Parts: sequence; structure tokens; C-alpha cells
Amino acid sequence: MECIKICLLIGCVIALAESVRPGGLTDTKPANEHIQHMADNVKPDAEQQLGKEFEVYNAVEYRSQIVNGVNYFVKVQVDNGEFVHLRIYKDFSAGGDVSLSSVQSFTTESPLEYF
Repeated sequence: MECIKICLLIGCVIALAESVRPGGLTDTKPANEHIQHMADNVKPDAEQQLGKEFEVYNAVEYRSQIVNGVNYFVKVQVDNGEFVHLRIYKDFSAGGDVSLSSVQSFTTESPLEYF
């Protein structure tokens, strides 16, 4: 019985290690309220960088990467069925400030990758 518990524990550790390598991106996950809130916080910066104002701005999915803080790669559906990909940096500090590191515009639904 003890051997089975150890094997299950090792299997869980291996599965976790394969899905999140240090510095690597997590698997894609559906966006939640926290992700939408961060996307909303950087919306003015994204609009300024792209030279557009968005009426529709809904976070769809995201991936994250642990660095000296956390990079969030967020896919946002915007006007006319277009998508933008945001790279949002969240500091580990107590304030946890967020900032827009980069933004890309897509006319078709593209997978979230590092950019």
C-alpha cells in the first residue's frame, strides 16, 4: 500500500513538472475575473499602443510564466471578432502592480505563445 502511495505521488510530481517548467509557460486556461481585471487595468495602454479604442474587450484565455514576478499572456476578444494578445507583468511586491509589457493584434484566433 505504501508503494502505491509513493508511485502516485511521483506521478503527480512528474505531471506537474511537465506542465510547468521553471520559466516556461503554463497550459492555456480559461480566463477568470482576476485575469479580466488585469486586462481591464492595461486596456488604455493597449489601445494607445495599437491606436484603437475597443468597445468589446473580453479576456478569453491565458497562460502564465513565473519570472521575477509573473508574466500573463492573455487573449482578449475585441471589436469585429478580432483578438489581441497581451503580455501583462505582475510584480511580486506587496502592491502587485501590473503593467503592459507587449501587445499584438490578430484578425484570426491564434494560439497564445510567448512574445
